[in-house]
Amino acid sequence: MNKKTKLNTDELGKLPPQAIELEEAILGAIMTQKQAFSVISTILDSSDFYSEEHILIYGAMCIIFKKGIAIDVLSVNTQLRSENNLEKAGGVYKIAQLSSKGSLVNLEHNARVIAEKSMLRKQISICHQFISSCYDADADPFELLSSQKTMLSSVERSDNTDMSPFQRMKETQDSIYKAMENDGVTGVPLGIKKLTNFLGGAQEGDYIVFAARSGAFKSAIMLWIQHHLNLLDIPSLMFQQEMTNVQTGVREIAMKTGLLTQDVKRGKLTDTDWIKVHKAIGAIAESKVFIDTTPNQKIGTIKSKIQRAIDEHGIKVAVIDYLHLCDLEVKKHGNEEQAIAQHCKEMKSIAKELKISIIELAQFNKEATKDELKPPHMGLLKGSGAIEFSADAVIFLWNPAKIDETFEWDGVQTKGKIAVIVAKNKNGATGMFWHGVKAESNQFFELEDNDYSANKHIEPNVNFENSTDAPF
Repeated sequence: MNKKTKLNTDELGKLPPQAIELEEAILGAIMTQKQAFSVISTILDSSDFYSEEHILIYGAMCIIFKKGIAIDVLSVNTQLRSENNLEKAGGVYKIAQLSSKGSLVNLEHNARVIAEKSMLRKQISICHQFISSCYDADADPFELLSSQKTMLSSVERSDNTDMSPFQRMKETQDSIYKAMENDGVTGVPLGIKKLTNFLGGAQEGDYIVFAARSGAFKSAIMLWIQHHLNLLDIPSLMFQQEMTNVQTGVREIAMKTGLLTQDVKRGKLTDTDWIKVHKAIGAIAESKVFIDTTPNQKIGTIKSKIQRAIDEHGIKVAVIDYLHLCDLEVKKHGNEEQAIAQHCKEMKSIAKELKISIIELAQFNKEATKDELKPPHMGLLKGSGAIEFSADAVIFLWNPAKIDETFEWDGVQTKGKIAVIVAKNKNGATGMFWHGVKAESNQFFELEDNDYSANKHIEPNVNFENSTDAPF
């Protein structure tokens, strides 16, 4: 039996998990039973075999199969000889010996046993790497933890994925039923009715980007969304990289009580006000609104903390405030544009992998300050190409009343309102609507129907019945 060179068996004092006899039975079956390879190939690849000889032999079998040639003793010998691997694989005698051991009995079961032994070996290898990395004086513990979890999750067998049309249709049917029961909403409600209607809620695996000019309540609306989720008993986590715990807490209390943010901050409270504040503090302290105020975090650290929050609190939504305050590791990626592209790509990947919704705030470029009485557009978004490519939805907030309280847009008096502009939406329509805001307390509210009368052209309910753009 050949020793494995990948693992330091001396350090462990024992051989890694393996099943040599089952490996031999499977390789023999492939050479003698025509249907065996089609069963085995969906479960195993070359790296799953323990014996170096068996790795070479199975690799040769895979190449033979791709060529459309029958896999037997002769073709395996020929292929190995062409690779100069015949002697390394044990020679002609080894191949003949294997062919005499082939059997279809418990073939699939035996293959899964080999796969499980391979998984154990890979986990041992990852643990060795992890221990070695921990001794590095410059190691970032959060990045190491995130890296280890990613590596361990990659060990999970790919053949566990159900690719059947039955499973696909079952999941689709469940989604349709959920939409029918919830007025078209299949994801997490966002606390802003019209926005939830546009997106169908924040979907599992969604990466949603919000952007706005300064003073358009982008951080405040994230807190509003989080506290709305809490009312629905949905835990959420925010990475608030701009404000401290106290600054964030003051905003939350003002939002809960309706008191002026400045009065709460400076303690200008009547006895009645203090009763409200005390009640709000108690409610927030017991809530499922989790906020991390550590600044300048790397994406590996963010992923690790999200994973931990999922494990400990079951969070469904993560909010990052904001993209350009993260450590984008610009030097590593060459320039800021490439760094933003990689960041957004990884954020989308994290949302899919961890099966949550990620909402991230982004910054406009300097051009955005030139005419603030015009609604923002995709070209003003810093790193717009990369963000638009990776994001499932891009949403802009516009507060023209900050510049001119008398400003009207399309017949709408904008004071006390912000425009919510859905610039990109993979799951439906795009458009714009107005939403009420109380600036002094960072509270948001739905507007009456007549406040939407000037916005008939932006309703999210698109009728495809007579349209050439119908999806089916």
